[in-house]
Amino acid sequence: RAARLKKLLVAAIRRGRDTQRKSDLASIKTALEVYHVDNGTFPVATNACASATGGVLQQFLVPNSIGVIPHDPRDPTGQCSGVLGYRYSADATNNFVLYTNLEYDNDTVTLLGITTCSNIANKGNGVVGTTSTTDPRCFRVTND
Repeated sequence: RAARLKKLLVAAIRRGRDTQRKSDLASIKTALEVYHVDNGTFPVATNACASATGGVLQQFLVPNSIGVIPHDPRDPTGQCSGVLGYRYSADATNNFVLYTNLEYDNDTVTLLGITTCSNIANKGNGVVGTTSTTDPRCFRVTND
């Protein structure tokens, strides 16, 4: 019984952190859209750490589009260490993708047919069930 309760508690904590991750990416997406309205483009980057101090998003979005770039709840330094962190890519044709790994591996896959979070060519916001063992579930947002 105690083991079952512990398992449920751990799952609830993981889901809570994943909810924070999804909210953070939505906030960054809004800031990118504000930046785009003001500048006609998105900051160009490839697989950049979105929350990095001095990183591309901090350079372009803070303070005019967002006060602070949020970071993964398990990455307190915001430096995208290991599989933690928020990643950002954007190309010169005004497409971007923000993505992060999820901890709760039973989150419902909502983007069928997309097999990697970082693919900038595929549009779609939601949970991706990838084929990678190091990235079994991820969440992504793209420009519309």
